[in-house]
Amino acid sequence: MTSVQRRRGLTCDMVSLPSARLTDLSALLDFVDAFCEQAGIDSDDHFDLRLAVEEVCANVMMHGYQDCAPGPLELSFCSDGQQVAVTISDRAREFDPEHAPPPDLLSPAGEREPGGFGWHLVRNLMDQVHYRFDAAYGNTVTLIKHLRAAESIEYPRP
Repeated sequence: MTSVQRRRGLTCDMVSLPSARLTDLSALLDFVDAFCEQAGIDSDDHFDLRLAVEEVCANVMMHGYQDCAPGPLELSFCSDGQQVAVTISDRAREFDPEHAPPPDLLSPAGEREPGGFGWHLVRNLMDQVHYRFDAAYGNTVTLIKHLRAAESIEYPRP
């Protein structure tokens, strides 16, 4: 993990794993917690960011690197006090989250197949989700979260 950088109203940090495994997930979530604290992100937005990052990273670790050796995973966070941008990059096989099947929201819980809610949660917790694949650099998912505290600030009229 690098140290938090603050410049011109931005708080940024990143962490990189050379070989991402599910056993690394708790360390990644500790990183999310530390960033949110340093950036002054409120508990509701912190929860949303943590859950979305956990879902995306767990998918990479469990499915992206399935049937092959674990590979790199990099997270970068940047907040300007109004929003947070999280970029998650990996070299796993190509996977566009737009092609994730929609979850079964109509069947009773006991009749549903387990799983399948991850990308649904991510899309509902984040304000924007962007995906890009590059043959040389792999998958990049960018999550944008507008901060609630920023939305409630009232500025005095001139």
